[in-house]
Amino acid sequence: MGQQQLLLLVLGAIIVGLAIVVGINLFGQGAVKANEDAVRQDILSMMARAEEWYRKPVMMGGAGKATDLSSISWANLGYRASDGSVISGAYTNDNGSYALTGGTSTVTIVGTCAENTAVKVTGTLTINSAQVSSISVTSSTSTGT
Repeated sequence: MGQQQLLLLVLGAIIVGLAIVVGINLFGQGAVKANEDAVRQDILSMMARAEEWYRKPVMMGGAGKATDLSSISWANLGYRASDGSVISGAYTNDNGSYALTGGTSTVTIVGTCAENTAVKVTGTLTINSAQVSSISVTSSTSTGT
């Protein structure tokens, strides 16, 4: 009878240990997904600011519906470094880092998640010749080769 109890005790410990490992993995995956969602929300906010800048008259500091969006910058969108200086290059916050590029009729922001740098979120604002805008946001995971 003692061996059976010992076997049940060992089996119970193994099951509890596996449950703890699975729980930790699920919690970690949840944190990565939450970070990706936060980066996605940041990019949507940045895209809304980019469209606002595009539609704002030049006299008020906007683009005045100019067809060339290549001059867009973080300063145009109201983002500054923590010391108040103008950002050149990537903008970084607690959620991740973001790269901004403007083209003739598009603005693209690529966000890299802080939790998992292999997860990239790309947001694109496109404005057509009829001044109609569209925003698309996609996620991708890069794998090391």
